[in-house]
Amino acid sequence: MCSSDLFYRPPWFQAAAEEFQATREAVSLCDYSSFAKMDLWSGGREVVDFLQMLCSNDVDIPVGHIVHTGMQNKWGGYENDCSVARLAENRYMLMSPSIQQMRSYTWLKRHLPSTVVLQDVTSLYTALCLMGPFSRALMGRLTPDSIDSRAFPFFTCRFMDIACAPEILTMNMTHTGELGYVFYIPNEFAIHVYDSIMAAGEEFGLKHCGYYAQRAEIGRASCRERV
Repeated sequence: MCSSDLFYRPPWFQAAAEEFQATREAVSLCDYSSFAKMDLWSGGREVVDFLQMLCSNDVDIPVGHIVHTGMQNKWGGYENDCSVARLAENRYMLMSPSIQQMRSYTWLKRHLPSTVVLQDVTSLYTALCLMGPFSRALMGRLTPDSIDSRAFPFFTCRFMDIACAPEILTMNMTHTGELGYVFYIPNEFAIHVYDSIMAAGEEFGLKHCGYYAQRAEIGRASCRERV
């Protein structure tokens, strides 16, 4: 096989480049709906103790905070890689990459005590990620709530009214290292919230962002962190 067969510019290259640039310099919107989402809760602290046992990071965090963590087996190998949001004293939401949906659910279920409830809620929510330097300005068009860094710090979450849709779980985080927010929208509000974001985003040059551009952003953020 000659080198020209291995190294070439694919037909989607320019589209991904424009999406990457919009995320770096303006604002973009990515569909995170395929990411796995697990809801866990208990009557008391049982869910806290359960996740503390499984997770390598400390998940006994303040309500409304988010932490990234792995779950290892007894040999130290990764079984799950997820973000964990504490929604209440006895309730968490776990978000994992799409490919890990059944693996993470099975791993949690295998160790689940009878006092903890586990529900796969992936199909219940449309998840949209708004990211880029103009994302906060655009967000200000969608909600009456205060969203400055003191009122709504990075790696925290809360339920907000977004474009008049009530109680949308909103996380101040992205997976690319850019400023941005992830909305977990009950499916009945999804089209309305999406249309509202697109309408409000016109003045900021909002573009859709696909996973090729998103992965390029993740790679850039990882390199920046290592430096």
